Amino acid sequence: ANEIMLGLGYRQEWINAEEFSEGMKEHTINNPNAFIQNELKIKDNFTITAGIRVDTHEGYENQFSPRIGFVYKPSQKSFIRTSYGHAFREPANWQLYVDQVDNMGNPDLKPESLDTYECGFGLNPFDNLSFRLDTFYMRIKDIISDYWDPTIPGPLNGRFHPTQTGLDGIFKGFEFETKAKIKTSVSGFLNYSYLLAEDEEGKELQYDAKHKANFGATWKYRHITVTSGLHYVGKTIDTSFGTKEVKSYIIPESKVQVEIYKDLLLSLSGWNIGRSGYYEMLGVPAPGQTYTARITYQF
Repeated sequence: ANEIMLGLGYRQEWINAEEFSEGMKEHTINNPNAFIQNELKIKDNFTITAGIRVDTHEGYENQFSPRIGFVYKPSQKSFIRTSYGHAFREPANWQLYVDQVDNMGNPDLKPESLDTYECGFGLNPFDNLSFRLDTFYMRIKDIISDYWDPTIPGPLNGRFHPTQTGLDGIFKGFEFETKAKIKTSVSGFLNYSYLLAEDEEGKELQYDAKHKANFGATWKYRHITVTSGLHYVGKTIDTSFGTKEVKSYIIPESKVQVEIYKDLLLSLSGWNIGRSGYYEMLGVPAPGQTYTARITYQF
């Protein structure tokens, strides 16, 4: 079997930001794109997927993003997959044009180039139990870093200033996940991820926590679904002013969803329940306890 997909896209951004530099407070950005993807089923248990996307941008050269992947199923209860992809990541608008007391953009930034290799394995030894392990290696060329630059004049004797030093970033790690259906109405999940982020000289990058984990369970009874979980984020480093260690934290979460009428759902959720807050980069406190009510109707 052979399945081909074609697509066209167009993105336009309208910028209206007083905190941007002169001449860039109001402007538009146009980004047309196109892609083609071919999924070829060689055998019932072996599939190849290949594609390419082309992006045009007013400020950069055309960007080509190819991708290829393979999926092999040794049995009905297992699979092995591997893939390679090349992509780009353009600088954020604030990194280019912001002009504030403590932050100055850099209009000379160029898109980062990403090459990603992935390999994964999945196993369902029983109908109510599954395991999945994914590994990855990603190299980002000309990585953008945001550091405090004391040489930039200002009332604070410097400003944050994104730069590209020419060094590459190397990101590698893995993610493990297991899901279990304990009873007809009760299921649970557990996942853990490890990330090592360094530049090509071996210096640890300010990027994300090395260790993350999520644990939770779901209970269903007729028209009611209750989900509760814990999110663990390990310690990180903040290199904006020297090197500072940011402590790890745990976030409790819970959600109740009720189908009050056919296709009409009422949900109540809580985030960071019972805690006064947690801290991320630069010691800035993120929102503390957050509660949300939502009504959704599915057409």
